[in-house]
Amino acid sequence: MVNTPEAFATVSIAARGFYALEYLLFDPQFSGAANPAYHCTLVRAVTVDIAANAAAILDDWQEGYAALMIAPGNDVYRSETEAAQQLFTAVTTGLEFTANARLGRPLGSFDAPRPNRAEARRSGRSLRHVQLSLAATRELAALVSGGNAEVDAAFAQAEERAEALADPVFAGVTDPLARFRIEALQQDIEALRRLLTERIGPSLGIAAGFNALDGD
Repeated sequence: MVNTPEAFATVSIAARGFYALEYLLFDPQFSGAANPAYHCTLVRAVTVDIAANAAAILDDWQEGYAALMIAPGNDVYRSETEAAQQLFTAVTTGLEFTANARLGRPLGSFDAPRPNRAEARRSGRSLRHVQLSLAATRELAALVSGGNAEVDAAFAQAEERAEALADPVFAGVTDPLARFRIEALQQDIEALRRLLTERIGPSLGIAAGFNALDGD
């Protein structure tokens, strides 16, 4: 039994983070816990752990990693091209994950849609996560591409289509017409990624590197 944030820090990574918190707050199996006091203690432990990890990431960035990227010619980034490639890969990987996981998982196939696999469906934030990811990726893409107008227009189209969905948890994957609209958003994002990898990247002399979504 976990009674303190310090004890929770030793728990498996699979039981930590925002998704663990979502289960505790929104899943009936956990939100209606028989022991409310312990449930509250566990929620606090999860949130303290999330805050500690976020603070550590920010500190690592501000106190060292950012400087390595801004001034390449070090053991991490040997050149400006390597630093730019890292940022470019972050953009394309973000788009890939949104298309394949955030949208692809609930879409499944036409004969076997999987709405229960939508990210953050318990808290009703599946679509919101897509929108936030597009907004953040759009900002980074603008920096990497030098404010390329075609890239920005493609992001704007994807964001407008997402806004028009009005389907917070992608329940529409089971309905042919609603499914078509979700697939159209997925196609917009895939086209945007191709635009970046096939045209924008080469024009800048950079290419996406390996990412965590690549196979062995």
